[in-house]
Amino acid sequence: MIKNYFLKSILALLLGTASLSLIAQPTIPADSANYEIGVDTKVNVISNASSFSTGGSGASQVWDFSGLAAGTERNMTVEAVVTGGLNPDPVSAAVKLVIEGAIIDDVYYYDPSSSGLGYAGISWGVNVLNYAGEGAQQWEYPITYQSTQTYNVAKTYTTGFGPTAVDHKIAGTVSYEVDAYGRVKMPYGDVYDVMRIKISEMVTDTADVPIVGEQVFNYDNVMYEWRTISNRHFILRYDRKSESSTTTRTLYYQVGDSVNSGTQPSSVEMLMPKLQEFMVSPNPAQDMVSVSVELKNAESLYNLRLMDLNGRTVKEFGIHNEGQKTFLETFDLSDIPAGNYILNLNTDQRNLHKRIVVQ
Repeated sequence: MIKNYFLKSILALLLGTASLSLIAQPTIPADSANYEIGVDTKVNVISNASSFSTGGSGASQVWDFSGLAAGTERNMTVEAVVTGGLNPDPVSAAVKLVIEGAIIDDVYYYDPSSSGLGYAGISWGVNVLNYAGEGAQQWEYPITYQSTQTYNVAKTYTTGFGPTAVDHKIAGTVSYEVDAYGRVKMPYGDVYDVMRIKISEMVTDTADVPIVGEQVFNYDNVMYEWRTISNRHFILRYDRKSESSTTTRTLYYQVGDSVNSGTQPSSVEMLMPKLQEFMVSPNPAQDMVSVSVELKNAESLYNLRLMDLNGRTVKEFGIHNEGQKTFLETFDLSDIPAGNYILNLNTDQRNLHKRIVVQ
């Protein structure tokens, strides 16, 4: 019989971790994720989002964007792609997601299907990146946490007409990664069952421009989408577009009355079940780890310790909270040897444990 209470707690924790690993990964099916023509909404646009932080990656994140500025409200529509006429769209795809701009719209092109969502390209201002016809799904259904895909792009296409036509040759890689899931705190309240998709574009566009001659443009674009099982559109999107020496950062987020916030706990058990009140990310961790806990009324933190599996304290962390409902801080693990450990968080009401792997 195990008499030591701490050893009992460790054993229960290990068994609990094993049972949690049997829960299916968070997913979003095709019928909740494909863009549909005519399903429109409104978004707030922050055109100079240089100070925006995308937050952490990993399981059971809590992204706090509750302090976002209102921005400029714009229409966001899903439309059919025009394939003929005097001004055809520069990218051949099934649908386009159009975000209204003050002068020129931002347009994203997709090929939705039952098997996945093909990312066909993007146009903003006079810039076009056309990936249509490359034959790769940008992400496959169901969209699953930790899924990833990279494909090579090698394509030629033409923009413009007649003597002003520009021939393009692009080469590079486009990749996506579902790198996190959790809960998002927005100005209008919390949104649950959120998955974050990271899209990376690293391509070179060699353009044959009439009169001017050959021009080379290097693109290093990163886009983050926060999406849910309850909303057809992303609820939040961050675009960092870098063209050679010019970088722009733009944030789009849906206005509150158009968002289905979901419920807690999640119907697919993605987010904040009671077992996940105390969250650690990333896990496995390397140099840094973020710790968050939802605090009860008038609950105070005492200490946070990293222990080995024998219960010995390896490191103590200084913590404090000043009446906030959610505690979220990042701690240094750079001096900790690789191995399996237990994070022990004590409050005046609870004693919480979480197993963590340091790499």
